Amino acid sequence: MLTRYRPSDISIISAPTTSTNLRNSMAHPAIDLGCCTPSQMISNTGISHNGTVCFIGDASRGVGIAKALIRRIRKPFLLLGTESSRSTLSTILSADWTLSSAQVSLPAGNGAILFSDPYSSYLELCEYIRAWNKDHYLVIHLGDGLQIGFEVLNQLISISECLIVCESIPQSLRESETRGVSPLEFMKKMKYLIVSSIGSSSKDLVELLPTYQYEKVSNTMNFNTYRGRSILHPLRGHHGHGVSVGQTRTMDFKKSLFEVDDLKRIFDDGYMLTYNAVNDSVYIMQLV
Repeated sequence: MLTRYRPSDISIISAPTTSTNLRNSMAHPAIDLGCCTPSQMISNTGISHNGTVCFIGDASRGVGIAKALIRRIRKPFLLLGTESSRSTLSTILSADWTLSSAQVSLPAGNGAILFSDPYSSYLELCEYIRAWNKDHYLVIHLGDGLQIGFEVLNQLISISECLIVCESIPQSLRESETRGVSPLEFMKKMKYLIVSSIGSSSKDLVELLPTYQYEKVSNTMNFNTYRGRSILHPLRGHHGHGVSVGQTRTMDFKKSLFEVDDLKRIFDDGYMLTYNAVNDSVYIMQLV
């Protein structure tokens, strides 16, 4: 993984613990892919043709990923969103047609349904999503009015392929009187996660990512002095001092892959994080 994101518990400049810090870094399971294109990232992280891909972060940073996935699937795309999606995704993805409400039969080619009343269209989403997926690759831009609940979420993870784009997970989830979805539960249902920023859900991402075995080292130093007199020479005193150094080692068998501060630093530096839930692998990269 990147040197600057190595575990920070153990100082590298401390001679007795340098080797342990290196071992912890080597054991860290995050894989650094460096700079790569969206297509290279998809290939190197093992994102297959089947399964739900979820991009979390600024939608404009996910456009290249969306285009790479659409090229690979070789199906016309169907963008589901609201009017705000027109400036971020619809125009950039070059939709051939645009509708403002749902209908089961759609025109040919690439298209977009930008709901004028997304809250009232929820039942239509539940009804039509599986039919739309037969002929189109679904790109669902959540937030700004368009939300999904437990019913739609279950349908999305059951279809063969789709891309979910959301800038804020809490704003993308719909609660009903009987059932709600937490940000952690939402991410657990995704087969592949690509994250460029996470906001208030960073603690949930920390909990979702895999753990690893971590060796923690603590150094101690004691300074001792003594004073005494000999029985044979009671008038002569003895003085002395000494230093003792000790070290303790403990194992944390479920160390979090990253902490909240680590994630913030990674995303602030322009890196993305990809989590492949199929093989429980984490990758860090910069897209070009």
